[in-house]
Amino acid sequence: TAEAMVHKELKKHVWDLPVESYKSGEGYKRISKTLEHQMMCEVMPTISEAEVGSNGGGQGSGSPHQSDSEGHFESLMVSMLEERDRLLDTLRETQENLGLTQGKLHEVSHERDALQRQLNSALPQVSGYHTVLF
Repeated sequence: TAEAMVHKELKKHVWDLPVESYKSGEGYKRISKTLEHQMMCEVMPTISEAEVGSNGGGQGSGSPHQSDSEGHFESLMVSMLEERDRLLDTLRETQENLGLTQGKLHEVSHERDALQRQLNSALPQVSGYHTVLF
């Protein structure tokens, strides 16, 4: 799994940092921030390293399987971005419809209250008689 790979790639001293920081009295947030930063530096290449690895020295070094994999990854990313855009459009439309519906509900509630008041004033005042609420 990816987590197992991360554990293998990190140097032992990185995993010892939280213990050393705890013993020295640093706060939890600072410890986790330090560990997270160092883990990312150890595992993730910088942009310049990634560019050199993929573009700079390897004109013919990439295998066809690797380029197929990169193409598949790129198409997957494009489809995910398109799906995200579609979902955002749907969310916007749904929020607009919700706003309109809430406005109509508010308006109808006022009409109902006005009709209830008219009904209450028009009904004869009989003791023990309760008005019907809609």
